[in-house]
Amino acid sequence: MSERIKNAMEGAWPLVDQIFPDITEATAEDRRRARRERRQLDEAVAAVAENSG
Repeated sequence: MSERIKNAMEGAWPLVDQIFPDITEATAEDRRRARRERRQLDEAVAAVAENSG
């Protein structure tokens, strides 16, 4: 399962050359924070891509 996740991440972020997933149990708050941080990261990456090309 972790290999499937790693492959999906590589597909989503092809410029990333190293991925180290930490598969641990998360609380509901951990998952909310992770979703929020993921949104912020996606927005930042999109802004950089928009400004660079």
